[in-house]
Amino acid sequence: METADKDWMNNFTVSVRQEREAVAYLIVALVWIFGILVMGTVTTASFLRLKRLFKASLPLQDAGIRRLFEECKKEAGIKKKIEIYSSAYIKSPIVLGTFKPVVILPIQAVKEQSREEIRYILLHELMH
Repeated sequence: METADKDWMNNFTVSVRQEREAVAYLIVALVWIFGILVMGTVTTASFLRLKRLFKASLPLQDAGIRRLFEECKKEAGIKKKIEIYSSAYIKSPIVLGTFKPVVILPIQAVKEQSREEIRYILLHELMH
């Protein structure tokens, strides 16, 4: 009789341990799913903000800087077509796009920077 009691207790202990493991796995899975949802939301929001930024940007009108941009592309050995835009909504230059890359310069940088500084900015952005 004593052996049967010990087996029952062992079976109960194993059962409780398995339930705890199942709960732990469920909690980990729920935390992971929550993380995926949060990161998906953040990524989507960032993508939409960049899309709006691009739509609010205008092709750069300054012919001198456009020529400088073409010179920088040649200097960097880039043959791919890359457009250059300007925007009042950014404070530093950015590059958007993988397949159709676009360089967007802040309007203030175009107005306030020297030609040499703009050249370095363009070369830096083209390296991205």
